[in-house]
Amino acid sequence: MFRDCGLGDWLGFYDWLRTTAGEVIGVQLWVDEPRAIGLLQAASSYVGVEASKDCLPFRVFFKAERQFDEQASCDQDFGSNLLLRGNSGLVLTFNAPSK
Repeated sequence: MFRDCGLGDWLGFYDWLRTTAGEVIGVQLWVDEPRAIGLLQAASSYVGVEASKDCLPFRVFFKAERQFDEQASCDQDFGSNLLLRGNSGLVLTFNAPSK
């Protein structure tokens, strides 16, 4: 079971990482909530996660592909996103793109 970490429903804006063919291969979060940084740094050891020390940006890749097109990946979505914690780890939620 996962529970809200208490950081609210806004951690920062995010971009859907797309290949040049338009396939969504991940998401990158530009953390705006300072209290989230420590928790996200702990998740940097998870498979598919890339995070610098300050978590700017914090990236989650859905598969092995890591090459994305910067121009096609500049969504700056401002939908709600939550950080949840459970015994087995962390979960980040995002509003998924409609396309």
